[in-house]
Amino acid sequence: MALIVLLVVLVALLAGALQQECGSASGGGSTPAGGLGGIAGTGLTRAQIETTRQSPYASDRRTAGTFDSTSYGPPWGGIQGAGISTSAGLRIKGGSPRWYIVAVDPVLVGHGQLVYLWPNPFDWKGPFLAADTGGAIQQYRIDFYDWRGRARQRAWGRRPTTLTLAPHDAGQTAQLAAIAGVGDCAPAAGDESGDALALPGTLGRVTIAPLANAVGKPIRPELLRFIAGVAGIAGRDLIITTGTNHSELTSSGNVSDHVVGLAGDFGSLANHFPLDGGFGTKLAAAGLRAAGVDAETAWRLAAAGGGHNVCHDGWRVQVIWRTGDHHDHVHIGLKHGCSFTGVQTFQI
Repeated sequence: MALIVLLVVLVALLAGALQQECGSASGGGSTPAGGLGGIAGTGLTRAQIETTRQSPYASDRRTAGTFDSTSYGPPWGGIQGAGISTSAGLRIKGGSPRWYIVAVDPVLVGHGQLVYLWPNPFDWKGPFLAADTGGAIQQYRIDFYDWRGRARQRAWGRRPTTLTLAPHDAGQTAQLAAIAGVGDCAPAAGDESGDALALPGTLGRVTIAPLANAVGKPIRPELLRFIAGVAGIAGRDLIITTGTNHSELTSSGNVSDHVVGLAGDFGSLANHFPLDGGFGTKLAAAGLRAAGVDAETAWRLAAAGGGHNVCHDGWRVQVIWRTGDHHDHVHIGLKHGCSFTGVQTFQI
């Protein structure tokens, strides 16, 4: 029993530290420099990523290691292909869309997977989406899609690149966790969790990850009580990966609920859900349900994404998911004092 407890604690420690390192490697959870917008800075929408995950070459396979890399792209024709669409179904239509995607051998990397590659033609530190393949792309070969034209493609030539499940500069914790299989910085495609929410009133277990809080600044008990209710409704133990260890101001210039101990972020890695979906949506729905929103509405709002404010028992409850940089974590925050009715929805 003691050994099992030790293993559970070790996994929680590693997963929590991993989430912190992955966030710091990309600027505290924001998109790294050079991002193209969309999901994780790849320039792709959630719908496009889901399309690649329906490819016959899709799987959760991601093989780390050193690959021989080249690049391809417009102008189309000849060895470059017609440029109509990728083999994973992304429509190109002879154009030059700005996407961070790569052609891979599906035996080693499944379509729809987000992976890190360094070096790369763009000096991009964020993830690439595996979304294409080709007759010459076999085994440890990768082809970077480069929309910038033939001169850039030729300049890249043929070079080694290293595939990792965490940014190349994320540090030893992230790399060790990826190798150990505890988690990584680019969540794999996962199944959507069941949509059954428990009735409010059941309490679940909440763990605060190492480094989640600033030294001497604990999370307030009001938030922990609320989150325990969220965990009960969601039907799963929860790990807070960012508590008070957060910047003082929000993007709108207001004092963050985090720094006063009334907000928690639930990272996808530590809480075992994929980028932009799966249990993350259920967790957001559970947060709204705990704030008094009916189950059907809570699911609809969580699935649609955005920020949602609800006034519940004198507290403004805020749930943020699938907007801004909240695609790899769910945010739940509290603020005392409110009088509005209904749900206030916003986008970041």
